[in-house]
Amino acid sequence: MLKKTVIILFLSFPQWLSAAQTTYEKDTPITLSDNSHVTIPAGWRFDAAAQKLTSPEGDLNVYLVKKPFTGKAEQIALSTWQAVNKHFNFKLTQNDSEVPEDDWDYDYKLNYETPVKQNRMVFSRLRVFKGIAYLILLDGSKGGLDKRAAQFWLVDSTWRPENFKKEDISQHQIKTFSSSDVLEMDRFIAKATAALDVTGAAVAIVQDGKIVYRNAIGVKTLGEKEPITSDTMFMIASMTKPLMTLMLSKLVDQEKLTWDTRLNEALPAFALVDKDITSKFLIKHAACACTGMPRRDYELDVGSKIKTADDVVKQLNTLLPTTGFGETFQYSNTLVAVGGFAGANVYGKGTDLFNKYENAMSDLVFTPLGMSSTRVKPTADDETRLASPHARGFDGKMTRIPQTLDDFVYPIAPAGSTWSTVDDISKYIMMELRNGKDANGNVLFSAEQIEKRRTPGVSIGDTANYGLGLFIENNKGVTLIGHGGNLYGFTSDMFFLPNHNTGIVVLTNTGSANEFRTYLKQKLLEVLLGAEPKSNQMLEFGAKRNKALFAARRARVSTKPKATRWLADYVGRYENADLGPVTIKKSANGYQLITPIWTSDIGSITEQNGEKLLSLISAPWGPFDDYQFNVQKQPKQLILNDAQVKYVFDAVR
Repeated sequence: MLKKTVIILFLSFPQWLSAAQTTYEKDTPITLSDNSHVTIPAGWRFDAAAQKLTSPEGDLNVYLVKKPFTGKAEQIALSTWQAVNKHFNFKLTQNDSEVPEDDWDYDYKLNYETPVKQNRMVFSRLRVFKGIAYLILLDGSKGGLDKRAAQFWLVDSTWRPENFKKEDISQHQIKTFSSSDVLEMDRFIAKATAALDVTGAAVAIVQDGKIVYRNAIGVKTLGEKEPITSDTMFMIASMTKPLMTLMLSKLVDQEKLTWDTRLNEALPAFALVDKDITSKFLIKHAACACTGMPRRDYELDVGSKIKTADDVVKQLNTLLPTTGFGETFQYSNTLVAVGGFAGANVYGKGTDLFNKYENAMSDLVFTPLGMSSTRVKPTADDETRLASPHARGFDGKMTRIPQTLDDFVYPIAPAGSTWSTVDDISKYIMMELRNGKDANGNVLFSAEQIEKRRTPGVSIGDTANYGLGLFIENNKGVTLIGHGGNLYGFTSDMFFLPNHNTGIVVLTNTGSANEFRTYLKQKLLEVLLGAEPKSNQMLEFGAKRNKALFAARRARVSTKPKATRWLADYVGRYENADLGPVTIKKSANGYQLITPIWTSDIGSITEQNGEKLLSLISAPWGPFDDYQFNVQKQPKQLILNDAQVKYVFDAVR
């Protein structure tokens, strides 16, 4: 409706619209009438009178509202929404009081329940500065936000009052890591793993060419005694991406390809729906997150049709970018995988694409760096060193989950299948800090190609960019370069400070442990660079927030027989062309949804409008990985909404 309204106004009143609204061709900082500042993203329309931004497709509307901070945040946000839309009656589902950054006094994030079938996002952010509330209201399609999230973050991160000050530690001298720092990090990690229920973690800090800190805490498997050590192997997930682009950079050094080699020249099987667009994709585009290719992860972790590297390449045969080249940040694991397989195909050593990729990574990256405990896929000999994956389910309790839940990543190995240890990733970080050289000064990778990977590309808000498989972040005035990773049962992070010869790696066998790695980043900046001490306060907030999220989910999802009785009408087998089959069946404890890969118990949700949803409740399907299906009786269907795709499962007779 919002998109249609904008189009009608444009057709009916073009002169009025052009006078009232401005469409910006590039990211443009402006000063508003109250002397606050904001950057309008390229392609967005801005109505100065209404202080309203509209995305290029017209399916996202963002309002900037300033008013006195009196009363409760949720009441202020509600009254503001009702001023924008007098029919606004969405139920508040989440109200987080974040630890405020910089000069803000308070920071609240408020989410509202919208009908799942609408695939709509309604969100408020309310921050307070000197008694004035600055509200950002977002209303629009989840698909639009999925495409334009980085541009929305630009608005969110740049709307600031006049005379607002940001924390800046760029002039602080970095400390040499000391024995007292070791004790402080030990205490914080012990406190954080306990508060956030992290099963096990290994952490290492490197400085001036050596490992100055190691910590291994927790166990490999819940219920067993074997501890995590620095020798434990974890899945590092998307931390694989910078290692993959390192492999590509070596092939560039060897003149076997260039970053401007066409992707389908290196891998002839690569093709999109449109041949002309296919020809525009170069090797560098596979790793830049800048092409507009959408994320299609459901086809990997829910679907059962993508089993090999060749299947991943074929998946792209049916796709096209949903935004223009260089327009905004969109993250496609599939495209990254194809880039890695293209490089491996050029290297040419092996049988199939996966085997070629294993050999390319081993020969060009792992062996030169001395990463003897790093694998694209572990062997039987590694079995005793592997950490087990863990995640929370409906009850909020941490539990071991089957490794098969994370094995979906092997067909897209260059995007995230690697197993490694903190010591091995430390070797990689030290090479980055030496700009491609080993400890003896030998050139392993040219400085030119190391720098190429770190060159800021597409922007993510106003303080971060994506290079080639690397995030480049300005954090409080300090440059941080790295990449994190998430799977259902593992969370990882790695970053280094190129101007301070320091870096850190964090590996855990716990899914959705993003707070843990975020708070460790903050702690490191406090310990070594004197950042404002907020890590303990952040940790306290994060622990409370997690408990609140699980409590809210248990209140919303029912597993009682009376509430799930309606699911009996949907028992049977269903099929989707892209994801394959699923089955709903009656179980001893209620109902289950079964795919060829995994099985989950089902709970029932009754939405505000009375419609029923089925929700997966077995680990890892918690608030952070929440799968909800709409249902339809005639014809009988299950409907799963991804942000930019709707997957319809038809009943099979």
